[in-house]
Amino acid sequence: MASSSAYQPQPWASPVNAANFVPTKLWFNYTSTNYRAWKEQMLCLIQSQGLLGFIDGTIAPPPETVSEAADATAAAVRNPYYDLWSRSDVLLKGWILCSLNDDIVYTVSAMKTSRDVWLELENKFRRLFNLAPHGYGYGYGYGDVYVYRGYW
Repeated sequence: MASSSAYQPQPWASPVNAANFVPTKLWFNYTSTNYRAWKEQMLCLIQSQGLLGFIDGTIAPPPETVSEAADATAAAVRNPYYDLWSRSDVLLKGWILCSLNDDIVYTVSAMKTSRDVWLELENKFRRLFNLAPHGYGYGYGYGDVYVYRGYW
């Protein structure tokens, strides 16, 4: 294969039981959350497996197909580096989804990559923390539940 890309295959992520590294599921109940503790546990797991680049964007997916020959007329074939990348990304996405409470997992499960899921969770919880008055919960007034529910 002449143009497989500059992608360097990452070592396979081992199929570890994520629950051993992330013992509590991420939850949210409109008055509090365990997001910060959950995130730290997830980052420990992700870093221990050499997969941080999948969620921070430094390990981008290689092209799905490549040309068999150097000329542009050659047929495109499946890129084996993409398959390696995809396998690790699907495993990482599964770890993240399995560590979420059911109410949260349904809001992100259809996302395509582990990075998409990670960024969506960061955005959801960042908005909640930005709304929190003085960092002591998520509000105390009539209608607050409806306001926060809109973020999910």
